[in-house]
Amino acid sequence: MTMHRFPYTAMPPFSGGMPVVNVHLTHEACSLITPALVDSGAAMNLLPFEYGEQLGFVWEEQRLSLPMGGLLPDANAFAVPVILTLDPFPPIELAFAWTDV
Repeated sequence: MTMHRFPYTAMPPFSGGMPVVNVHLTHEACSLITPALVDSGAAMNLLPFEYGEQLGFVWEEQRLSLPMGGLLPDANAFAVPVILTLDPFPPIELAFAWTDV
């Protein structure tokens, strides 16, 4: 296994700081570079609504169904695929979703 070290900045306003790295997000023809919280144990990813707008999301037009499970097993959720790039790793596809709950 190859290990990589990344410089990160502490994310205010949390005391003690939290590790943050810059990632490149792409959706269709739109992209942005944004700080992302490093949380290797996370079960889901959260994306601020404004970032979705910058990436050109039109939430109401999404039709890619995504099962929620957990606390929202009956919720209708619709996903938007996003490509995340963090050099030197290959790009990965993430799905961010909105729900009608």
